[in-house]
Amino acid sequence: MAFIIKWNLSIGIVAFMAYVVQKIMGKRLGHYWRKIVWILLTLKMCFPFWSVTEKFRQHPFMISMPAYYIGEQNQKTAIMTKMGNVSIRRWMSGEKFLLYIWIAGMILCLLFHAIQYRIWKKRIFAECKKMQKNSVLEALKKASEVCKIKKTEIWVCENQDFYSPMLFGVRNTKVLIPQEMLETENYSYEEWYLIFLHELTHQKKHDLWYKRFLQIIRDVYWFCIPMLWVQKMANIDIECVCDETVTKHMNLTQRKDYCNVILKVASKQTKKELSGVVSMVSETEILKERFYNVFLARKKLRIYVTVFLFGIIILSFSEMQIARQIWSSSHIENCPKCKAAVQGEVVWNAWENEKM
Repeated sequence: MAFIIKWNLSIGIVAFMAYVVQKIMGKRLGHYWRKIVWILLTLKMCFPFWSVTEKFRQHPFMISMPAYYIGEQNQKTAIMTKMGNVSIRRWMSGEKFLLYIWIAGMILCLLFHAIQYRIWKKRIFAECKKMQKNSVLEALKKASEVCKIKKTEIWVCENQDFYSPMLFGVRNTKVLIPQEMLETENYSYEEWYLIFLHELTHQKKHDLWYKRFLQIIRDVYWFCIPMLWVQKMANIDIECVCDETVTKHMNLTQRKDYCNVILKVASKQTKKELSGVVSMVSETEILKERFYNVFLARKKLRIYVTVFLFGIIILSFSEMQIARQIWSSSHIENCPKCKAAVQGEVVWNAWENEKM
């Protein structure tokens, strides 16, 4: 139980602080710093500094002295042996189920998202076909040269679940284009180029791997409610950082054109969130924040300082836990009856309370 409370509190504090800093200083910092903070946080969650089973074993237990009295010479040995047996029985009958519940929940969450991904993958292969339109392929070729990506395929999908271009596949990555976008013929060569530049920038930054890794961490820590908030903010940061990278060397007019393309695609964006993809446009309510972010002037020094401070905060939770473990391991009590040294938290003289 302490393990669950600790992670909910620590992740909640970091998420709340990141949200507040972004609201107050987001106009000066952008979103890149927060993406790094989420990476540091998830990496920390991969390597906890203590054993879960050890935390489950550490709890108070009671000893009844008369039951353990064997003789004057073997008294200390008998007490220490029985105390170990009591500790093991208590753990097996109580906190053990928390560990089982955690593992069961983790397996169910991982299986659910794995099956969801496989179903969506089968639908893509069944309902999509390779792009044949030369003008669109030329725009992709130009964007690939700018992003220095050698091999990328475009597939046209007739699936009605999405209406915007997106990336799919962590290994053989493909750009999915809705059939409706080709039928309308409303997109020029330059607009297709900006669309592919955005999607290939996601591929260059390995955002599909990042989203998959973040989802796995969330499944493992399924009991950690603040991770839902972290994942939502991380998805916003992914899009904003991609926009920053695409428009980094653009002038004001080009940035306006880029925002117009996003707005044009977003006008028919679905509200449904799909697993295993990175879409060009996300929820409508964050478009305003993305557009403002495109025209934002940032100072790298402020970004680095902010990431450094948050890194210290994240690591501080681990240091506090290590210090607590050191204190616990060095805390030794002596039995008031036999003077035996016992490590941990023990309720002495419990038999006297039972008689009353």
